[in-house]
Formats: sequence, structure tokens, C-alpha cells
Amino acid sequence: MLINNIYCSRKIGESLRQNIHFMWRSGMSKPDYNTINRFRGERLQQVFQLIFYAKRNALSSHRSCITGFSA
Repeated sequence: MLINNIYCSRKIGESLRQNIHFMWRSGMSKPDYNTINRFRGERLQQVFQLIFYAKRNALSSHRSCITGFSA
């Protein structure tokens, strides 16, 4: 599929208007690059922080189970 390797919010916005695969995947939604960029900055940052802390806590508890020490 032609969706891979596009990271720039301007190119994503352009693809949402020109590429049928992007149109289908987005449910025909056509946000501009500013909206995509804002979403990445606000929403994804929170998601990545949650994932990071969950993984860190899981690794920490796993380490304490193996060694018998708490981190």
C-alpha cells in the first residue's frame, strides 16, 4: 500500500486529498496540516508519555521480581 514512509504533516494533508488509500483510511476526513500537527503535538505526546511510564513501571516491577530489590 502507498501509505508508508510519509511523516511530514503537510504531505499527510496533501495525501488525504489526493491518495485514495489515505482518503479511505481517514473516513474521507480532510484535515489540513495544521490540524494534523496540533494533534501530534497535543494528543500523541500524552499517549507516548503514558506508554513510556507504563513500560518503565513494568520493567521496574519485573526487575524487582528477579532480583528481590525494589527500584
